Amino acid sequence: MTRASSASTSIARAPAATARIAALALFLSVASPAGATEVVKVKSMATQEIELNEALAAAGIDAWETDLAELIVQLGDDWPSHILVPAI
Repeated sequence: MTRASSASTSIARAPAATARIAALALFLSVASPAGATEVVKVKSMATQEIELNEALAAAGIDAWETDLAELIVQLGDDWPSHILVPAI
């Protein structure tokens, strides 16, 4: 087992609060040393559940969310076919 897979397995088995803290620390360890004041991130339930936007704001980083399905449509130079299913 590689170190990366071992680490991700450890995080997956950790209690939810510990996994949340580890995830937030990972995001901040990338954004903060880079001097980021803004980030663009995909809107997701996972980042909502760990309160990533709030953690970034507390670190002085503005988070701008985008919708992944809408991004896929935009990258394909296409128009959304339905408001509920924009990536068809």
